Amino acid sequence: VASGATDNLNPHAQVAGGGLLIQLGGDARVNNYGAILPFGDASLGLIVGSGSVVRNFGTLSSNGFNSLTVATQGTNVLLSNEATGQITVTGELAAGMLASNAASTTLTNSGRIQLNAFQGGGLFSQFSTNNTLINTASGTIDSTLNEAFGLAVINGATHSVLNAGSIVTRGEAAHGILLVTTTDSKVVNSGS
Repeated sequence: VASGATDNLNPHAQVAGGGLLIQLGGDARVNNYGAILPFGDASLGLIVGSGSVVRNFGTLSSNGFNSLTVATQGTNVLLSNEATGQITVTGELAAGMLASNAASTTLTNSGRIQLNAFQGGGLFSQFSTNNTLINTASGTIDSTLNEAFGLAVINGATHSVLNAGSIVTRGEAAHGILLVTTTDSKVVNSGS
């Protein structure tokens, strides 16, 4: 998707395959009402440039080792799973929405995230600054395997992690909310 452009995937659209499926330039917009399905090791549904917005109203599903549905290394990015959105993550070291080496980026879940992933995560920020992770009142994150986490920040500073919805982690050493090696960051949990 070119910089500054907007792309709407209709409810009957499906983008599937290995590797990288969709790349957004800066200040681009994607509204997904269909299905984006990366599969295979290190597969990635969407990589998002600075200033861009991705809203998922449909299905994002990844399957594979270190696979991701959507990720950014940009600044001022919004990645949002809307109330009708479903994210399913299957595979080791896999994640639903990832901000890595990013800044002033917001990851929001108002829909459902299902983690079938060992050491996997729902909303995940790493090596970043001033990011916000939000599981809203309508958001649910459900994990079945060991060492998985619903909301996590690893390394960085001045992050905000907010849960008003439901996070259920069932595996050994799994966490609903996890902060590791972060400074000047806060957690607010008004959900379950």
